[in-house]
Amino acid sequence: MVLKLRRAARAFSGQVHNVTDADLFYEEKNLLKHESVDWTSYRSRFALTCADEIDLHFGERDPHTPYENVMAEIRDLVKERLKQAQKNNRPYLMFVHGKSTSRRGKTTARSQVRKFMRSKEATPLIRRKCCIQHDTVFLAKIREEPLIEGC
Repeated sequence: MVLKLRRAARAFSGQVHNVTDADLFYEEKNLLKHESVDWTSYRSRFALTCADEIDLHFGERDPHTPYENVMAEIRDLVKERLKQAQKNNRPYLMFVHGKSTSRRGKTTARSQVRKFMRSKEATPLIRRKCCIQHDTVFLAKIREEPLIEGC
């Protein structure tokens, strides 16, 4: 709704005459909230259960598995857990990814989580304006699963 209002306001003000869906996606993508509170307070603040908290610190992995595959597994896990939470009507999921120690352009669990949450794939699964991006965790607000009528 907010995006539709912004779209109308832009068109009316003459700033942009032809706002595309890609523009709206970009705007929604940048609506993530940023907080720097103690992330453990999210557990009580959002009534998270143990199942709602996904720790991405897996410890040592098989040294023969390519790093790119490990990062792809994290992305797949994030997507799968979001789908599962949506199916189970869970309001929030919290991904504990830790603070990034990487430099610009390097891939970490944190960067994979954030990249997925900004992707178009995440749009049907989360409500970005209600998500919280923290230095150590990402709290995802799960979008309600659409109702199927006539079944």
